[in-house]
Amino acid sequence: MAKDRITALVLGDHDLEWSTVPLKGQGRVLASGCEAFVPPREHDKTDIAAEPDPSVGSQLAEACGKLKHDSIVAGMSTNQVLLRVVELPEVSDAELAGMVELQVDKYSPFPVDAMVMGHEVLDRHDGMLRVLVAAAREDLVNELGRTLRAAGLHTDRIDAAILGWWRVLHDSELIGAAGRDVFVFPQGPNPDMIVVQDGIPVLFRAFSGLETLDEDALAEELCGEVSHSLMALELEHGGGAATSVTLCLTEDAPGDLLQRLAAACGGEVKTLALEALPSVTEGLARRAVDRASGRMDLTPDAWRSSERAALLKGRLITAVGSLVLVWILTIGALLGVMAYQKRRVAVLGEDLVAWEVPGMQVREMRRRVYMIERYKDVKTSSLECLREVSSVLPSGMELTSFSYRKGEALKLSGEAGSVDLVYAFKNKLDAGDIFESSDLVGPHTDPRTRKEMFDVDLLLPGIEE
Repeated sequence: MAKDRITALVLGDHDLEWSTVPLKGQGRVLASGCEAFVPPREHDKTDIAAEPDPSVGSQLAEACGKLKHDSIVAGMSTNQVLLRVVELPEVSDAELAGMVELQVDKYSPFPVDAMVMGHEVLDRHDGMLRVLVAAAREDLVNELGRTLRAAGLHTDRIDAAILGWWRVLHDSELIGAAGRDVFVFPQGPNPDMIVVQDGIPVLFRAFSGLETLDEDALAEELCGEVSHSLMALELEHGGGAATSVTLCLTEDAPGDLLQRLAAACGGEVKTLALEALPSVTEGLARRAVDRASGRMDLTPDAWRSSERAALLKGRLITAVGSLVLVWILTIGALLGVMAYQKRRVAVLGEDLVAWEVPGMQVREMRRRVYMIERYKDVKTSSLECLREVSSVLPSGMELTSFSYRKGEALKLSGEAGSVDLVYAFKNKLDAGDIFESSDLVGPHTDPRTRKEMFDVDLLLPGIEE
């Protein structure tokens, strides 16, 4: 059954946030929510097929009950995803995938075969592509899949949560067409940052390892990381200082974060209340609906293979079940028809026995009536036939045989002086109203007498039984 709703969700350390939008008409949100839960116990994070922690399922199943029939998009935390914006030459999709793998191998501290990779083209200009390269450790993706499976959810796609914020900022028209815009999201254990150059993203970053710092140390460390990121970005892409810096908050900025961030970025810092914007999950859902911007997918190949195998298995089971059902119905129908025919034959046999004697009596009576009618019919008697034949017999023709069978046929044999006399005789017999039909055999010349010999078979009309 086709799914007509998309639900995007982000699983935090202690909560699950989701938003549901229709597949068509992305201007409205059908449902949204946030459910708190106790994180699962430690377990093997490398096997998506392993048995999930039942405690997670019991906590999230009720909240996710209405989502089980939706197409699910899960957003991974930015600190779990390696995101790089790179400039690559414009090539085919197959070549681009290979170049993306080289980029991941270049930047990732982990082996490529332990990573799940994806990419998304952000911009095309002058034969070049600005590409967002994404990679995540496969064991972390499997962990996310395990947790969602515990709640009964089947994940159709894996995205990066920070891209949901990017979609929200873009749709809210907070991105300038020119200049460099910096957006910092300081809440949570891993603050995020998005940098946009001339309307196109050039940096997505999460700052890790800040969860143990106090308020003052957090502000200092965060501002230092932002300053270093902007400096590295300027060396790589140019563009100068930031045109605008926005601090995206759900509450007041901690301590003197505004002043320190303004000093680090070299300009005034604005604040933006996230409550006034759509949620990050709504942004992810809109990305999923908009296929033009939703190409990136961090779903492991093993998941796809498992899905295809399960789908094939389901189809085979359905096909075999259908064949077995058809076979059973066919055999049942044949047995039913045979039983019905057997019963019908038995009934007809009983009727035959019951009507056999009366039927024989009726047949005998009809035979007698037919015989009487046959001998009462004088229209086709032998004398009438002889009269009819004699009346049309031409001069120069003689009959040598006259064989009559009552109610059946008359056979004539004769000789004539010419062929024309024979055919004229037959035509006259056909024109009469006594005989049903005539069949001429011959004529052929008798070498001794030099006369034309012939036979005529005449069919008499029978008496209707």
